[in-house]
Amino acid sequence: MEGASSSMATGGDIQVDQTKRENRPSLPTTSLPASTRLCNSLRTIVSQNRRRYNDDGFNLDLTYITDRIIAMGYPADTKEKIYRNSMESTVKFLEYYHKGHYKVFNLRGQYVYDTKKFHDRVLSFEMVDHHPPRLEIMAPFCREVHEYLNADPRNIVAVHCKAGKGIVKGRTGVMICAYLCYISFYKLPRQNMDYYSIVRTHNNKGVTIPSQRRYVYYFSHLREKGLNYIPLRCELVGIFLERPPKQSSFPVKKGLEVRVVNGDVTVFEGKPICLSKEEWEEEEKVWEKGVSKGEDSYDENSGRGMCLSRRAYGWEVPTDKRVFLEGDVRLEIHSVKPLKNKIGHCWFNTMFTCKTFCGGAYLHGDEAFPYPPGGTTISEGMNMNDNSKKGGSSSLPASPPSTSKTSSTDSRKVSRTPRLSSVMKKFADRNSSEASMSEKEDKKSTGEGTNEGHPDRNSIANPFTLVKPPGMDEHCPESSLKLIYGTSERKPPREDIEKMMIHAHTHNMVCDSYNERRLSVQQEGTPIEKSPSGRPFAAGPNCIMKKEDEHVTVFSVLEMDKACKNNELDPGFKMIVVTRCLSDKESDVRLADKFLEVTREKQAERDEKKREKVEARQRRLQSGGGRGSDEGADTVCASNKEFGDPRQDDPFLKKYFYRQRADSLSRYPSHNHRCPLVKYSSPPRGMDPILKDSSIDQPSTSEKGLDDENNGEEGRKMEKGNEDSMEGNDHLDHDVRSYHPEEQKWTSCASSTTVSSESDRPIGDGSELEEEEVVMDESPSHHASHSSPSSSPIPTPPLPS
Repeated sequence: MEGASSSMATGGDIQVDQTKRENRPSLPTTSLPASTRLCNSLRTIVSQNRRRYNDDGFNLDLTYITDRIIAMGYPADTKEKIYRNSMESTVKFLEYYHKGHYKVFNLRGQYVYDTKKFHDRVLSFEMVDHHPPRLEIMAPFCREVHEYLNADPRNIVAVHCKAGKGIVKGRTGVMICAYLCYISFYKLPRQNMDYYSIVRTHNNKGVTIPSQRRYVYYFSHLREKGLNYIPLRCELVGIFLERPPKQSSFPVKKGLEVRVVNGDVTVFEGKPICLSKEEWEEEEKVWEKGVSKGEDSYDENSGRGMCLSRRAYGWEVPTDKRVFLEGDVRLEIHSVKPLKNKIGHCWFNTMFTCKTFCGGAYLHGDEAFPYPPGGTTISEGMNMNDNSKKGGSSSLPASPPSTSKTSSTDSRKVSRTPRLSSVMKKFADRNSSEASMSEKEDKKSTGEGTNEGHPDRNSIANPFTLVKPPGMDEHCPESSLKLIYGTSERKPPREDIEKMMIHAHTHNMVCDSYNERRLSVQQEGTPIEKSPSGRPFAAGPNCIMKKEDEHVTVFSVLEMDKACKNNELDPGFKMIVVTRCLSDKESDVRLADKFLEVTREKQAERDEKKREKVEARQRRLQSGGGRGSDEGADTVCASNKEFGDPRQDDPFLKKYFYRQRADSLSRYPSHNHRCPLVKYSSPPRGMDPILKDSSIDQPSTSEKGLDDENNGEEGRKMEKGNEDSMEGNDHLDHDVRSYHPEEQKWTSCASSTTVSSESDRPIGDGSELEEEEVVMDESPSHHASHSSPSSSPIPTPPLPS
């Protein structure tokens, strides 16, 4: 991309080449039905800040992210088409511009449609909106996209989820950003997410949900380390809250409750922590006297220090009701009494709890990749304060700027997604203005346009240079551009994309709000006095000290979904999650196996109900002559190279072994994983103990006879031991099931902000195969589509990496 200085005269606004537009073959607007044209205004309102494609008679929620990747709204063929992209218009668009060379990726996997309309070039992946994907499906998605694009230089892919009602649509953004990381479009994952946000939205709000961003960073971490994904089993030790949310006053005590969900299955529920108004006020007074960190405080990056928190409330898991996790895990914090309300939640994956297993310590990417002074991740330029040229520093100042606190507050002022009627009212003026959008763009191109209602955001006078994506030319070389866009004299999207990026930078739309807010929290000062040392269960405050065999993951309020947007929460609020890797002690292994077996059984029941709904929809389509979305091949061990890994034969783990190219350098973490923090009683499995000299220990003939007799006795003991073991397993199964949580408690706790209509209900509630419309605070019982690694209801394709 060229430097931005040439665009300063016009403020860097997007311009349209009218000559090329006039020479381009047009699709008459009369070819679209009247109902489609009449609904365009409503669709524009519903799409909110996402960019729309307005050209050649099309008006679609659709954006070219690159020259060969399209992000678009769901192609509705039911009543949804009144306010979403209609199936008819979407098909017309793809056939008009990319006939015979497109493939559609449906991330709304629970909902299938007639793929014959796209010539059966459709692949479905199952995700829940506003939540990250299962980590196991990210690599297969990228492999499938990559394979199709490499098959023909004219091929493009179109990715869609549901889109329409939320300000931010995460599914499409997460998966496209994962693919950009896969091909090293930009080298750093945050660069790819910044790029996507600018290109897909008018307000630079693309992938903003913390857990979704975390999973993009997870995937990038695996790519960087050359690892394939496979879950790690670990034990949950406890969850602790520092500076817990202050609850509004009620006649009765309010409380905080924690819930841990592995995949879709609740595995731990903490009793409420109830504090009175006076107790909350006393808590605040203590924190006003100092800061949380002292000399002995634990540091996630270096691993030094043993004090996890000087003052925290929380829940230690009882030793007689131990909890084990594997794969994708959701932690939820709720306020209770008189009403249950979710404060926030966050997803993490157990593979990243032990740095030895995941190839190195994981540091949250927004903190690991801050903006350099005077620039962003995708631009280099002058410092905005002193106009002096800065180098490519990779860190922010040690102390926040004087306005950072204000910026932090402003960045959190994001209201809930309003209902449709409110949205229509709020965006009525915008809709009328967008009717003359092309006219305004023409004015902007000649320098007559204003700064889009932001008088305080005038075009900066400091020159800067956009960082060209290093992988762009390999992703779409000049030869592909000519094949895709040359014949129709249609300019490649990269030309408008460059102008979008210039516009975003010159209008101060690109900012590092995460690190501004992180650094606004006071770090220096006198540490607060330590509370009594201990591990509370639904109690506190206590000083939480780390034990030698424990792993610690800390989520600040900035990394919690929903909570990150709540102005009322203290910026120092954090959740401390303590886990440990499993030892080789037989009783521990048996208990973990049994607990996870119960979790998998419950997950399988949920998956089966959902699968029945999807299959019913597919049968109806087939009876009408249509065909449901392809679900890909089964993701079992079908590799074209041998790993020599016993996990390939495991009925549960074998699905993680996808086919790979013979020259692939990616590998799986060792099945002989030995956590350096755990003391093991035996050598690693698969490794022989040290052998003694055979010349010394050869038994005599008489000794052999005695050995045979002893072996017979040992055999009889083993048989009896096996019988006792089976009886012990029955008792163990009963014990685990007695405390493994049931779902009834949470099934009735539907969130007040969940939006559900006749056509938008979660599968399993008696509706016709629609997924839930999740608005940041969904009902916990509606997550059958975010499966744990124990089951993959819609299999993902085992394709080359």
